[in-house]
Amino acid sequence: MSNISLNNKRLQRASDNKRSKLEIFSYHVSTYIGNFFYKLGLCVAENPYKTITFSFIFVLISCIGFLNFFQERDPLKLWVPENSQFLKDTKFIINNFGQGIRAQSVLIVADDVLRPEVIQKLAVINKEFNEIEVKGEDGKDFNFEEICFKIPLIAAFTVGDSDDRRRKRDVFDDDFFKDDDDDSESKKKLKKILEPLLNIDMKQYCAIVDSLPLGCMRESVLELWKTNYEKIGNLTKQQIIEKLNETDISPETGHNAKFLSLLGGTETNSSGYITSAKSLLTSWMLHLNFSDVDSTKLGNIAGTEDWASYNSLAFEAKYLEIMQRLQKDLETDDIKIYYSAGRSFGDISSKTLFQDMDKIFLGAFLMMIYMIFVLSRFSWTEIRFTLTSAGLLNVGMAYVSGCGISSVFLFYSPVHTSLFFIILGLGVDDIFVIMAAMRKVKSESPEMKLTERIGKTLEKAGASITITSLTDIIAFLVGGTTVLPSLKSFCIFAALSILMTYVYVVTFFVAVLTLDEKRLARNRNGIVPCISNKEAKIWCEPKLMPRFIHFLYSKFILKKVGKVIVIVAAICLSAFSIDRVLQMKQKFDPIWFIPSSSYFFQYDMAHRHFYPNRGFSAGVYMGQLNYTSELPKIIAMSNEIENQTQILDQFSSWTETFREYVEEFYKIDITKEILTDAQFKLYISKFLFSSFGGQFQANFNFDKALVCGQPAGEIKISSITFNFHKFDNREEYLPAKRLIENIIRKANITTEPENIFLWGKIFGTWITDEIIDEEIFRNISLALVGVFVCTTIMIVNLQVCAYIFFCVLLSLVSVGGFMQMWGLSLDLITCISLQLSVGLCIDCAAHIGHTFLTISEGDGNHRALKTVEIIGAAVWQGGGSTLLAVSLLSFSDAYTFRTFFKVFTIVVIFALFYGTFLLPVILSIFSPKPYDIKNTNRGFSGKETELCDISRVEEHEFLKAKNGEMLNCDINENDKLNGNPK
Repeated sequence: MSNISLNNKRLQRASDNKRSKLEIFSYHVSTYIGNFFYKLGLCVAENPYKTITFSFIFVLISCIGFLNFFQERDPLKLWVPENSQFLKDTKFIINNFGQGIRAQSVLIVADDVLRPEVIQKLAVINKEFNEIEVKGEDGKDFNFEEICFKIPLIAAFTVGDSDDRRRKRDVFDDDFFKDDDDDSESKKKLKKILEPLLNIDMKQYCAIVDSLPLGCMRESVLELWKTNYEKIGNLTKQQIIEKLNETDISPETGHNAKFLSLLGGTETNSSGYITSAKSLLTSWMLHLNFSDVDSTKLGNIAGTEDWASYNSLAFEAKYLEIMQRLQKDLETDDIKIYYSAGRSFGDISSKTLFQDMDKIFLGAFLMMIYMIFVLSRFSWTEIRFTLTSAGLLNVGMAYVSGCGISSVFLFYSPVHTSLFFIILGLGVDDIFVIMAAMRKVKSESPEMKLTERIGKTLEKAGASITITSLTDIIAFLVGGTTVLPSLKSFCIFAALSILMTYVYVVTFFVAVLTLDEKRLARNRNGIVPCISNKEAKIWCEPKLMPRFIHFLYSKFILKKVGKVIVIVAAICLSAFSIDRVLQMKQKFDPIWFIPSSSYFFQYDMAHRHFYPNRGFSAGVYMGQLNYTSELPKIIAMSNEIENQTQILDQFSSWTETFREYVEEFYKIDITKEILTDAQFKLYISKFLFSSFGGQFQANFNFDKALVCGQPAGEIKISSITFNFHKFDNREEYLPAKRLIENIIRKANITTEPENIFLWGKIFGTWITDEIIDEEIFRNISLALVGVFVCTTIMIVNLQVCAYIFFCVLLSLVSVGGFMQMWGLSLDLITCISLQLSVGLCIDCAAHIGHTFLTISEGDGNHRALKTVEIIGAAVWQGGGSTLLAVSLLSFSDAYTFRTFFKVFTIVVIFALFYGTFLLPVILSIFSPKPYDIKNTNRGFSGKETELCDISRVEEHEFLKAKNGEMLNCDINENDKLNGNPK
């Protein structure tokens, strides 16, 4: 009785410790979890075939979700934040304008492109382009003229002495027609007299206008010679230079033309006269009717195709085929030809994203070989070929089930291609943990019944893999709250797939493990089970890893010097990484999706080099508003925007030209005098049919067709267009965008906010860039909070949870720092990668922390050593399998896969360092108490006191008293524990 009384006093003193209730609660939680997995292991081991059958049935049931499978191809629904203003503005433009342009371009580079032979090569390309014929969606053949963006040809009014112009002499005064093409005064008079004024009969004028032919819109120096191939074949360099420098109205179309802007790398003389150039750009414009656009049918599977119709895509495909041939035929040592089509970016980015799928499957094969080496002992019976195959099948089943369930309510996006690889890494990690637990149970109880052994295995491993799986799921579910559609879909797909991986690991894989253990007991061949091997001769038993871990930690890491080195290394790494994180830039360039060996990448690089200021097209779009009263404000706004030359290039506005037109011909200053509605509709109609304003017809869309001689209808939408300069990062383009938006806002034009806005196609990328750093910080912060809460609930030890959280936080900081050092920036792909890294970082630390709490014998150093001996090899092997799988992605041309390779490599390295080096050192120093309150409980004196082992007491209860808690222990069991004879 004296021993019992002594132990009860010791127990009561321990109960006075503020942490004792948490320890007891922790014990109950760990016991409950252990019992649950023990019973689950028993159930699966006793019914392996039923478990496997039910697993397959559930996979088939989840496949029903694929009936609703939808792969989103619309870039607006993939990469643009949901409910963003840009998305609303884009829909407004599509609905109100109804048409767009797709450009096909050729860039010729030479020492001097103003040589006759270069112009002649361009003529050859132009001729072949115009001769392209393609079968359309309706089965009929069509050519460029039938699909191009058409503009009226008014050259007969504005330039030259063509036959058409001569036919007009009967209508107008012959004195205004001169045979000298370069007579600028004559041109001014001609333009002036040809305006539809009151002194000209409108019927006659409109008859002429209506009879004008329509021509295809393009940007080409060939217009200088009206694409007359005979003239072009006889040109001299001097003629080329003179024509370029002295012509600002296209002799072919009659519209204003900036031919000099098509030149790059120009050289001028002292008078500013261009004498040579290094590059020559030519573009042909295809017409696009938005009603013909259907991204679900015509978009590529990467979701990177611009708006397109069937006919435009077919024509562009033929054009690219011809340009590939012409490039080989026409290029010389000093003349290089680059080209692009409207579909180039979409085609190449899509192909690049999916062309490396073979590397993922090869990685899976290498993973299988790796797993065989890790899981097997080298004999005919102990080669775990079946078990390894089941492990990979387990991953495949989880992937199918997760995607099937997710497809019921979510779309599939291009970034989902990496999902299988992620599931593969996590699933293999769980398998390694289970097998590590199996080996430990075998070594401790080799005679234990198989079903009991499986139950004990899952009892030891279940809590650990549950913690890591739940934290991964929470991290991805947090990512599923993002405003970025593709990331949201990916995270939810990933969360459900990880959940299914976990479910199948503890059921299907454990069932196969049971059958494989039975095969092993019967000495059946590991590759061909029907063959019996009487002698289970082991050729080689892989014990290198356990021996290495024991040596490394016992002789170095857990020594005082080793601990100091690890802590100092962690401090230095963290400090360096924090500095690098602060230098990290938020930047994304779509060209990163394009391989450097592709024709489009070479074109884009040449274009950027020779036209550095020719950036992104944009415009101010105005919907329905009171144009008559708001014209002064619109003109003032337009003029102020035009003055922003530090950020803008190639400004084109109808407002100032319209003001000049009305003032010159109607003697009204519309900045001071308000037009009536009838006046405005009549003047704008005349303006758009004049040589002054004909070029601006594409900037308007009315509620009824525009007819010469009749007042225009209500304006549905109008635009003022320009180009931004070429910006490198968001520190340049976001302020530029906001500057124009502020000018629009300050103009104070009376209308609904959605009826006047700044828009550019590139804004889809800019808006994502604008919020991506906030999204990354938000998602990672919420994921860390969720992971900490989940870890606390599962591990039920605040001290250990705090250490785990600390190590995960340091891992993420180091990942960010070394991402910056490796040349990565913050973008959508790295955002996804960092979301994944939260789960990967928590895995290593959680395994170590949880295992440490299950070991009660010895001091902190001993427990830390036992921890890494038990679980360390499995954690390292899991990290090694991930590195092996991603290693092949380093050879990929796809930016997505290269980024995943870099990020995952960094994540695995630092997760292993902080999780398997720093965390064991911390645990060995502070030595948190184990789940099993036994043998070593530190009181206030710091001396160890012996307590009864409540895990071994068959019957116990807690008796609450006024002064504390007492634990009644079975006297016989207590005597045994204290070394007393029965």
